[in-house]
Amino acid sequence: MTCNEIALYLESSLGSAFSCDTEAASEGPDVHPEHTLLTLEGYPLSSDALDQPVVHVFPLAAYQSLSEAATERLNTLQNLLASESVPVYAFGASLESLPFLPLYNAGQVFYAQYQKLPFQNGKGIRYLTAFAQDVFPVSNSQLLYTYQGITQDGKYWVAVILPVKHPLLPDDVAAENLPGGLSWEQFEANYPAYINQIAAMLNAQPANSFVPSLEALDSLVTRMQIAP
Repeated sequence: MTCNEIALYLESSLGSAFSCDTEAASEGPDVHPEHTLLTLEGYPLSSDALDQPVVHVFPLAAYQSLSEAATERLNTLQNLLASESVPVYAFGASLESLPFLPLYNAGQVFYAQYQKLPFQNGKGIRYLTAFAQDVFPVSNSQLLYTYQGITQDGKYWVAVILPVKHPLLPDDVAAENLPGGLSWEQFEANYPAYINQIAAMLNAQPANSFVPSLEALDSLVTRMQIAP
């Protein structure tokens, strides 16, 4: 299957088809250049999380001309790809978030299941994360698999954003039903320890315990090719 610059193989377990669009440039907090946007149809999960299940292919130079943050994230991604170490999330650590485009008007809550992963003509990283604008418990309705990579020629940034879930997380959390029956004040005070525990718990889970499995999502990424 092809969509503008994107060629990929879509397994039936991940969708029945896709729509292919050219998304117009945007300004403001979510600034991005005009780019290809592929949306999976018939994906097995829906989610309240932002902007998925999708594949973005951004012209990198155009993104950098619009936002210094894009250049900062490119530098961080290149450093991660050049490093042999595996980053592990810790609240308040120097690397508290991983590179992610598009820019969202929300913060990356944590990351887990970090792994370097190539695609047919590029390389990048995949990980699990969630975004929020305030302190709140993590649930399956927020959980995302994302792949963030660059083509070998440095012309394109590829962002795969797909919902994923795990049976150890609640499907959703109501504001009046916080983990452990805590009050909001108690939850906020305990939040650093809580979010560290969530990241550690997800890191400890086998790839096939997620839905869809991380192997299936990785396979979608590794078979992808971006035309020059």
